[in-house]
Amino acid sequence: MNDVKSNSDVTAEIQQVIKQTEANWNTQDFSTVLDLWDRDEPEPYYLAEERDEWLIGWDQLNGYLNPPVRNPAVEALRLDISNIRVKQIASDLAFAVWDLHFEMKIRGRPPLGEDIRVTGIFRKKPEGWRYIHYAEAPMASMVYIQKLFERDVRPEFDDIYQKALKKRT
Repeated sequence: MNDVKSNSDVTAEIQQVIKQTEANWNTQDFSTVLDLWDRDEPEPYYLAEERDEWLIGWDQLNGYLNPPVRNPAVEALRLDISNIRVKQIASDLAFAVWDLHFEMKIRGRPPLGEDIRVTGIFRKKPEGWRYIHYAEAPMASMVYIQKLFERDVRPEFDDIYQKALKKRT
């Protein structure tokens, strides 16, 4: 195995692919996400957080990102990607992790949103870095619920907390 360290050029190139992924999803033409995959990879892996099983191979990946009939219930979708970290693991391979805020509008329902974590493995190709593996990882229910409760604490509670600490000492 090559002993290759991450460098700023590789990091910037991978970040650009990930930000292009965000842009492609946000066009509402989800098939354009396929343009960022290594078509020479014989068996790509994709795990969507809402799916029970991995999508493995081109037939499944194409069926998910470019179905013959678009899901009419999905009215709009938006991704906001942040906190991208990259590690080059070989001269032609890199691994990245990032945070993804996801919002979606389903027909007849109010919009919903979620924060999830994502990993990707990329292969260097003549046209640039391309996905060979992608996996979304939502937080465990208990962690997610705790974060929701923490978000609901109003800023002024800190004053009450500080006063309570002083009374205890």
